[in-house]
Amino acid sequence: MQKQTIIVTIALALGMQAAAQSSNAEQSLKSSIKSNADDDKWQKKLSKQKNLAAAYGGANASNIKTKTTGSGYGDDTYNGGLTGFQAGVEVGIANLNKNLSVFSGLGFSQQGAKYKGYNYEYTPGGGANYGEVEVKRRMNYLTMPIGVRWQPNPEKGIYALGGIQAGLLLSANDKQGDKKNNVKDNFKGFDAGFTAGIGYALNRQWQADLRVTPSLSNMVKEGEGTHRHLVVGLRVHYNFLASSKKEKGR
Repeated sequence: MQKQTIIVTIALALGMQAAAQSSNAEQSLKSSIKSNADDDKWQKKLSKQKNLAAAYGGANASNIKTKTTGSGYGDDTYNGGLTGFQAGVEVGIANLNKNLSVFSGLGFSQQGAKYKGYNYEYTPGGGANYGEVEVKRRMNYLTMPIGVRWQPNPEKGIYALGGIQAGLLLSANDKQGDKKNNVKDNFKGFDAGFTAGIGYALNRQWQADLRVTPSLSNMVKEGEGTHRHLVVGLRVHYNFLASSKKEKGR
């Protein structure tokens, strides 16, 4: 009888141990499945960052900031900004992790500022007349940014971005009334700066952000002092690679 009791006790102990091991294995399997499911969920939420190929358009508010130390061309005192438009495409290059991605793009940007000029008029028998007039200096650039985008919570769609931007001067004109003067040769063909902004993804397809882009390089070829662009842009993006259908589990 004592032997039978010992055998039953050992059998129960082994059974309980096997049950515990089975339970642990089941919990481990569930955890693994949950982890994979969470990863899949994250990957779905990351769709806002990867597979990005967005067309965008928006408005610019621009000005030219000057620091002059002498006389010569380029020492105009700018006294007001200009509004313009921007348009282009932006693409995702790579995901660095769940929250950080790299982007680049190609765009068109209207920039410039206003300054006070002088209008010379000669009246026969009356001599020369000088009058102060407002001149609008409009400069158009081909822009090429590259930067990183950080989205701490893809569920809410808020994101921040920062990077550098190169610009190639396409045209530069001074407009005074109905007169237009081509001044492109007076400015450097290349402009460099950095860009930073904050935005919100309304859904997988539509996003909007506000960006500030100050130049780091002097835009004039001649004249003492420095002249640099400052552009604030509000743009709307349409991601044409994203699906408009809501994903299951989101």
